[in-house]
Amino acid sequence: MNLQTKILLIEDEAAHIALVRRVFESRSPDTALIVARTLEEGRAHLTTETIDLVIVDWLLPDGWGTDIIPHSDSTVQFPVIVMTSHGNEQVAVEAMKAGALDYVVKSAETLADMPHIAERALREWRHIVERRQAEQEIIRLQHLLQNITDSMPSALITLDRQGRVLTWNPAAERLTHCKGETVYGNILWEKCPELARYRPLIAEVLETRQVAHQHREMVRTPEEIFYYDVHIFPLLADTIAGVVLHIEDATQRVHMEETMLQATKMASIGGLAAGMAHEINNPLSAMMQAAQLLQMLLDTQNPRNRARIEAAGLDPARLESYLQERKLLEYAQGIREMGERAAKIVSDLLSFSRKGTSTPVPRDLNELVKQTLDLAAADYNLAKQYDFRNIKIVCDLAPDLPLVMCDGQQIQQVVLNLVRNAAQAMAGKFAARGPGYPAQLTLRTSQAEPGYVRVEVEDNGPGIPETVRPRLFEPFFTTKDVGEGTGLGLWLCWSIIVERHKGRIWVESAQEEGTRFIFELPLQP
Repeated sequence: MNLQTKILLIEDEAAHIALVRRVFESRSPDTALIVARTLEEGRAHLTTETIDLVIVDWLLPDGWGTDIIPHSDSTVQFPVIVMTSHGNEQVAVEAMKAGALDYVVKSAETLADMPHIAERALREWRHIVERRQAEQEIIRLQHLLQNITDSMPSALITLDRQGRVLTWNPAAERLTHCKGETVYGNILWEKCPELARYRPLIAEVLETRQVAHQHREMVRTPEEIFYYDVHIFPLLADTIAGVVLHIEDATQRVHMEETMLQATKMASIGGLAAGMAHEINNPLSAMMQAAQLLQMLLDTQNPRNRARIEAAGLDPARLESYLQERKLLEYAQGIREMGERAAKIVSDLLSFSRKGTSTPVPRDLNELVKQTLDLAAADYNLAKQYDFRNIKIVCDLAPDLPLVMCDGQQIQQVVLNLVRNAAQAMAGKFAARGPGYPAQLTLRTSQAEPGYVRVEVEDNGPGIPETVRPRLFEPFFTTKDVGEGTGLGLWLCWSIIVERHKGRIWVESAQEEGTRFIFELPLQP
């Protein structure tokens, strides 16, 4: 490896060149001295060779020696010593301002001491280079740190002990809608009053020097509810005392956790319900058969029954009168009807607890929605609760909707259940407000995120209380009066969409402003 130091001497006086060359040969044999007599020659050497140090005369035939000094933004940097025969303080100042590392006045002594001057200049230059490299590394790390904090999706705010803002990333700006330039150097809670709620926690961290956490902080706004994970930790710095406030939007994660919890609950309750259905089915069948047998045996118009009644010494007509007076046959019929209703619930439970055997096929959701509306208009139970013709139906169906692999009958059942619920909810609001209430049911289809199709069923009914929403998709949970609902409709919707079609379903509602049920199906489950 060649460790030879290369020094470029740009000098037009032959005597000075000879003297400098002689002292370098005698005192610094490892130094290669390259001589140029003009700036043009010197620049030629600089373009072809790596020069460690340039010693240049102040005035040369083709220009000023300081013209050889590289600009600060030049990619090639090297130290320059300027020398002159007729120096003064003004010349020295101009040379140093131009970027010279050193300035010497020519004399026999300085020229003889040039190897030592060059060594000192090179040593100083190495220190300068190391310092510049360290500064550049600091700047690089600062930029890297700034880019990291700017790229963070969560708010990161640094405060001093008085609460003045030291750093503020874009996520903090999005969270608070406060611009960084307006908060820097100012008290946080004065510029962003909504963050004053963290002031006691910040004071605690400053006092204890211990990290503080606040998980799933709920913040209610007029539009929706947000959840935040808040971490406050002491700022560990030699010259600055303060805290770092980290606010992470956990709303999506909380919703996901709730969805997973709901899915787990649904799976366990669904299995339990299926087991219960099997156990209930046998005694239910026996009860219905006994009620039917009572009706048959107490039928006094049947000749065989009349013969047995007379054989027992009873008057069939008087027995018939007694049965009608005490309404025994009506009670038996009531037992059968309630038994049939319970049997239907059991049948639904068993049906939806089993894995479907139907093969999904490509279906047009727009056509399924239209067919379901036709079914709803003719549905007896729906018509009995609320005249479907009194509801304004708005269909906002997206054209060119891609086909969805699904069980069309099951998806129709979901839409029908949601339409039924909407109609019954609006019936209650109609009863409270009278004919002036304009009931409206809106059905929308659209393409959601890539690979999903969305269906929305929206009404302008009374809405759903917030306390009720977390339980809407639980089996047997209903807000309807006793006898009006089984509490299985929305659970079956959830089972069809989530379990059978690998989709998702949720509700958006505001008190007294209506309800929107939304479900999304993957194009390929």
